[in-house]
Amino acid sequence: MPAKGTTKREPWNPLLKSYPFSEKINALSLGAETLFTRLIAQADDYGNYYADPKMLLATLFPHRWSNGEINVTETARWRNELVTCTFGPLAATYSVNGTEYLHLINSRRRFRKDISPDERFPREPADLEEQVLSEYVTSTYRKRTVNVPLDLDPDKTETRQDRDQENHLVGKTENEPLEKVLKRLNELRKENWTWAKYKPLTSKHKTNTEHITALLNDGSTADELIMVLEYVAAKNKGHEPSKQYFNCTTPFRPKHWENNLAMATDWDMKGRPDAKPSANGSGKTQKDRYGMEPPTIDYNNIGKEEQAAIEEQYAENDGRET
Repeated sequence: MPAKGTTKREPWNPLLKSYPFSEKINALSLGAETLFTRLIAQADDYGNYYADPKMLLATLFPHRWSNGEINVTETARWRNELVTCTFGPLAATYSVNGTEYLHLINSRRRFRKDISPDERFPREPADLEEQVLSEYVTSTYRKRTVNVPLDLDPDKTETRQDRDQENHLVGKTENEPLEKVLKRLNELRKENWTWAKYKPLTSKHKTNTEHITALLNDGSTADELIMVLEYVAAKNKGHEPSKQYFNCTTPFRPKHWENNLAMATDWDMKGRPDAKPSANGSGKTQKDRYGMEPPTIDYNNIGKEEQAAIEEQYAENDGRET
């Protein structure tokens, strides 16, 4: 289901959690940072938008403009800050048929393969980012007193061709992020619970991959999925009945995902303190809580409908006293 107020084609593209600590962002004025975040929201899927200050003002700040809070001069100054940021450019300008456009550098949009990319503006030159970053490095090098070349962050030297290939990763190297998530899932399962003989979960069975693949295709990253797994494992480690829900399905169900991601992100930002166990780790046995012993489930061989039914039966009251 799409988020309330969005259309079917709009995936959720949150800002990176490291955004508040970026040197580039903190080098901007508050006005320029506001312009940057609004550009992220309104630029097309290739990170392109109008560069004319009047168009930026009219389309990104219509209410503040009509209230007389900002003007064209301020908007032009903010745009120029994005292009000339002292820690490296966040945007670059280019011209097509006499019209000037703005391109967000390394916007890192993720394309869904079930819809066509949103391309509302002429594409930027293929070497634009490389050229702008090269000019920035040369300028910075000249200002250095020590004749040592800069160590470039790999992200800063990524070309449009590199990024386009990455955006279509799902179609070419689909199993790489999936296998990364499954590998970490198996490590956490084996480390945090007791097993007579541990049998790893694999991608051979569709029920082990469909929820993970759906999130990856919708723009979530493997690192985000792994962070959620690490949070859930930290919260429930050692609580034996919980291990049957620590699988390829339950943490990633649509009804659980956004809440799990929000809690895991908050936990990660706070330095990953000891996570609080759920209420059903308070000492009551599974039989006391539900009137039956927990089943032994082989998730590698169980059918999809049977797995969902079992998890719904046992997980519906998870975390709440009856």
